Order: sequence, then structure tokens, then C-alpha cells
Amino acid sequence: MTPKETSRLAAQIRRLYGANRRAERPFWLCLTELVPGSPIHRECLRMNDGFSGYLMETTQESYLDLFPLDAIVYLTPDSENVLEDVDPEKVYVLGGLVDESIHKGDTID
Repeated sequence: MTPKETSRLAAQIRRLYGANRRAERPFWLCLTELVPGSPIHRECLRMNDGFSGYLMETTQESYLDLFPLDAIVYLTPDSENVLEDVDPEKVYVLGGLVDESIHKGDTID
């Protein structure tokens, strides 16, 4: 990830956290594969006042090691499916792909 992309991801994390805090029914947030001292961790600390005190979980582990595979739902703009209901038994994954423009198909193998 380039330094510019790292900064954009840190900004997206800030916006996600802020929107979630303002939500009537906020989600539990967990940032996975966040290594202390890594470029993204340092950028989050630099750009986001109070990041170390954010009310969310952070871990160095992969979400694939933390949650059952059958509970994982990937949220992507390329899906033909519309999320109409949130299942409390599922884990919803937002990827760290930073893209300022929409390139259809980027999130599909």
C-alpha cells in the first residue's frame, strides 16, 4: 500500500468510526490484521485524534482465524445482492481496498 493509500485508509477508518458512533444502533467494530507500529497503525494514530481510545477491538489476527467461515459476509460494491437485513449471527467484512473512483469488478476474483 502506498503512503497515499495508507492515509486514505486511515481517513476511511475515522469516518467509519464516527458514523458508527452516531448510529442509533451501532455495530461492534473489529480491525483485524492491524499490527502495532505498522504503517497503517502509525497513520491511524497520526491522523485520528484519540485512535488508541476508540471503542473498537483491534487485533493482529486475520478475520479468517477469528470467525467461523460460514458466518462471514463480505460487503462489496460489486455484489448483485442488496443487504436488506442484518443478521446478528453473521460477521460483516468491509475490506481495506482504498479506491477513490469506482472500478466495477475490482472486488471480485
